[in-house]
Amino acid sequence: MELSVREAVNLLAGALLCAGSLVAPGAAAQTISGTVTASNNGAPLAGVAIQVEIRTAHDAAPTDSQGRFSIDLASLFSAAEIRDADGGFMLKLTKASFEPVNRLVRVAPGAPAASLAVQLDAEGGSTHLDATERQALDPYAAAPG
Repeated sequence: MELSVREAVNLLAGALLCAGSLVAPGAAAQTISGTVTASNNGAPLAGVAIQVEIRTAHDAAPTDSQGRFSIDLASLFSAAEIRDADGGFMLKLTKASFEPVNRLVRVAPGAPAASLAVQLDAEGGSTHLDATERQALDPYAAAPG
């Protein structure tokens, strides 16, 4: 029996679809997505570096111009690592001039995604004084003792 190219392609496509359905049950793609904004004004923060950690750490793509991110866990970790994590992933978010944030994210087994909103505080926060401000306040500081 000879097959035409079209028939061979259709058979191959069907076989690939069937093979794809043999993936372990509950192995839905798991993602962590969200938005990162500045805590002082709610502005989206582009270029925030994101690291995802289970036992090992992997860099994910930084936030886009709207402060959004989406992390496909399977692109960073093996299926065994994801299973062994029992749904717990540590995200480390960093950007110059902002305090770093560590966030534990739970993705329920079998759930496709977790979504979160993260706010970064400006480095030093409202209690940070630069050298000029400290110098200006020195005369008012109480002497030790």
